[in-house]
Amino acid sequence: MSLLHDLKTGKNFTEREETIRSYILNNPERIKNMSTRELGEATFSSPASISRFCKKLGCNSYSDFKIRFFGELKLTDLESQDDNLSISQRENVVTAISKITQISKKALEQTKKDINLEQMSRLGQWINQTEYIDFYAYDMNVHLANYGCNNLFYCRKTAHVYSATNLQELSALNSRGRDHLAIIISHTGRNSRLVEVLRTLKHNKVKTIVITTHIDSIMTREADEVLYTYGDAGNPLFEFESVMFSTSVKYLLDILFCMTFAGEYQDNCQLNKQYDEIGAKKLWSLLDCL
Repeated sequence: MSLLHDLKTGKNFTEREETIRSYILNNPERIKNMSTRELGEATFSSPASISRFCKKLGCNSYSDFKIRFFGELKLTDLESQDDNLSISQRENVVTAISKITQISKKALEQTKKDINLEQMSRLGQWINQTEYIDFYAYDMNVHLANYGCNNLFYCRKTAHVYSATNLQELSALNSRGRDHLAIIISHTGRNSRLVEVLRTLKHNKVKTIVITTHIDSIMTREADEVLYTYGDAGNPLFEFESVMFSTSVKYLLDILFCMTFAGEYQDNCQLNKQYDEIGAKKLWSLLDCL
């Protein structure tokens, strides 16, 4: 049985040992540099009590306990149940790392589960066949759009992000047919301004891809293609809703980037090689002078 398991179950501990156990689990980042005396003071125990506690857990010494404890922390999550994945007043760095790791994994796994392979292949072809890729987004979604836009430049695509209301509509009005492809990022799929932009794009026969969480929304009904993300406001993990949504969106954008880069692999490799050579000589060469 693992050390962490014995600590979490907390069986057969005395009242004093329970205090030590609780302190260690709630403050793992503190005990790494604590001596037995310091841990004893923090738990109103003696150094001898700390040593007996460690030996009760099958460790030869307090030092042996810390080596095993932190070794297992890297491989095991302190919190493993969905109903524990919420922010608490007693959060510490280890539990925060654990929860964000689990939330990110959950978002990736659920998003992957919902991917339609034929659809993703089709969207990859759309991007490869289109000269201009236009992203439309507001608020926190703008940084996700910038991320996707930046990646596409490495694939020799001309990409732009439109976040201002007037420029969004002007861009949609100026877009035409096969020259442009629009990617709209909207958590709810109900933003009225983006809905108007979507309708303008469709009127100009521009293909549209909406990335959203909500299956039933105005945008999902009117877009040419929809990519669904994980992060519903009705989810019990609502405190991490933005984390789940951004993780899902970046995952989908990364897949599209990979497919686009592979679509014209040799040319894209040549572009990036030239960029690195120019950058090393001129763009960031001043770093050598610091």
